[in-house]
Amino acid sequence: MSEENVAGGSCCSGGSCSATPEPLPPSATRIHVAGLCCDDEVTLVRRLLEGREGVDRVDVNLVGRQVYVTHDERATPEHLVEVLNGARLEARLGSAPATPPTRWPPTLVAAAAFFLLSLGTLLQPLLEWAALGAVVLGLPPVLGKAWVSLKNRLLDMNVLMTLAVIGALLIGEWIEAAAVVVLFAVAEHLERRSMDRARRALAEVAALAPEVAVLEDGREVPSDTVAIGTRILVQAGGRVPLDGRVVEGRSGVDESALTGESVPVSKAPGDTVSAGTVNQAGVLVVETTSTTDDSAVARLVQLVEQAQATRSPVEGTVDRFARIYTPVVVLGAIALALVPPLFDGDWAGWSYQALVLLVVACPCALVLATPVTVVSALTRAARRGVLIRGGAHLETLGQLDAMALDKTGTLTEGRFEVVDCIGLGDFDAAEVHRLLAAVEARSSHPLASALRDHAGAASGAVSGDEVLPGEGVRALVDGREVHVGNHRLAERLGWHGPEEHATTQAWRELGRTVVYIGVDGELAGLHGLADLPRPEAEDAVRALQAEGLRLVMLTGDDAGAARVVQDRLGLDEVRSGLRPEDKVGAVAALRGQGRVAMIGDGINDGPALAAADVGVAMGVRGSALALETADVALMTDDLGRLAELVRLGRRARRVIRQNIALSLVVKAVVLGLAVAGSATLWAAVLADVGASLLVVLHGMTLLSGSER
Repeated sequence: MSEENVAGGSCCSGGSCSATPEPLPPSATRIHVAGLCCDDEVTLVRRLLEGREGVDRVDVNLVGRQVYVTHDERATPEHLVEVLNGARLEARLGSAPATPPTRWPPTLVAAAAFFLLSLGTLLQPLLEWAALGAVVLGLPPVLGKAWVSLKNRLLDMNVLMTLAVIGALLIGEWIEAAAVVVLFAVAEHLERRSMDRARRALAEVAALAPEVAVLEDGREVPSDTVAIGTRILVQAGGRVPLDGRVVEGRSGVDESALTGESVPVSKAPGDTVSAGTVNQAGVLVVETTSTTDDSAVARLVQLVEQAQATRSPVEGTVDRFARIYTPVVVLGAIALALVPPLFDGDWAGWSYQALVLLVVACPCALVLATPVTVVSALTRAARRGVLIRGGAHLETLGQLDAMALDKTGTLTEGRFEVVDCIGLGDFDAAEVHRLLAAVEARSSHPLASALRDHAGAASGAVSGDEVLPGEGVRALVDGREVHVGNHRLAERLGWHGPEEHATTQAWRELGRTVVYIGVDGELAGLHGLADLPRPEAEDAVRALQAEGLRLVMLTGDDAGAARVVQDRLGLDEVRSGLRPEDKVGAVAALRGQGRVAMIGDGINDGPALAAADVGVAMGVRGSALALETADVALMTDDLGRLAELVRLGRRARRVIRQNIALSLVVKAVVLGLAVAGSATLWAAVLADVGASLLVVLHGMTLLSGSER
């Protein structure tokens, strides 16, 4: 993502312009905002930037302390940073430092003195002076933020805490005022430390690729200076610095950091390697195919960061609730300070309880309940080689009722082999194979490679080649019309006979995919191809069914071949003989019965993936297109990841619900005690601080451990 605005504008010379100016091209800027520590700052950032001239969109990643601004040249990156710094948000262009400095606010120093003095009875006379010192040291930073918030018409945590402290001082509760300041500072510090832990988890992924690359002549150069097409050396035990293709050497490469797959993958000349993976043995000579910014690991980290900045539906609901909750509680505090004293005359006592309500009005724990959990889940998924493009898709994964799975290349290996072949009529087998090889020479269909390998070298002049949607292909080879396709093509062209029927029936019962070859309008031969299920497919299907999901296979193959796979894997349902548009219709029908995920390769199944509630593209490590367009992208093609994803989504939803419930219960208890006149500022602050820390720590449990 660009960190500077590179959009250009246009101007009119020689007079005024009457025509409407063309829209300026958008640019994107990433800003690190160190002052982001709570949802109040998120709201402030949006209030400061949204609606500003030239700004099109603002996305905020609270945990990552990143702000992404889409804008045109009317809003420069430097000006955006200046606006944020005017609100004391400590903004700068770029990403966060690798190791953020540990900061000890003056309030924490005062806190230490304050609590030490409170321990000794001999020092009690000094306690109120220590309390006043804590307020003097700790309140100014909060007061400064509160002033900025008020100028921007925000009633946030800083405003509420400031009012509570000043109110406590006015009614003579100096120690209570100090407690509010000190506990607030301690909470803010602990929240920063907790957030840093979640932030470091993603930084570990970002730091996979080494900063130095070794050229073929042995010279070491910075990785970000290496151009595409450069040959580099990767020694045994060394990390691959850039995506590339092996040109010399053989070795096993550990790709677990990128895909989560622990078994090393064999690499030989012609194979691809990815930045951040580890060469196990021997020396590999690699020709680079990307720069550091365009590597698979860089794209993964960048897209995860952007996903973290995307609000989930639950987060939006909680934010809307918080915007109503806070002013309502503040009005309640005013009423509590003014109404009860009219009856009992205890103005100081009820004013104190009103201050408690002001502290309780802070919705920090509530608004932190969702984003910390979502970010932790997204980061855990990234560690396992899975990109989930935002909290909305994470939530959907936890609500699935069914999964629609493509057959070829998803449930099966996707590598076909011709295992049966017969000629029909008076056609010469060698001539049929020559024509077949010529027709399939330029095809990208999964069956084409197996047919080419079987048929041998292609020869002859090919013209008029045409794709027949849902049927196959047609072409002229040396003037002869050749058709290659499936049973639907055979039916349309009338290629039926006793021998053809008996053969195809027998092959289909064995799970073969039957390909028909016709020459000059007559059926010339049949080929039976096998594509066996992946080794892990049966266990993956059982794991998904154990989660209560209905599994439906969608395939363009005929019913016989589909039924063999269904029986072997134990799938709930199969829909066969589908064209690409039929798969879209099948997914739409399933959506009418509940939430559905579509699993495919991310390219051929694009329309069906888009039609599902959530589209999951598998094995996209080398596909930038699939990685950037799928709702969920798996860097590996391991089907076992699917059940992990469902469990992660369900666990994330469960943790979010628990966090929200905890936050609301704590608030309700303190509210009830305040209205009853039994709450203290200490209890209110401790409850608010405790609830905030608990939801942060509970949400971060998703960074490790089982998805259960």
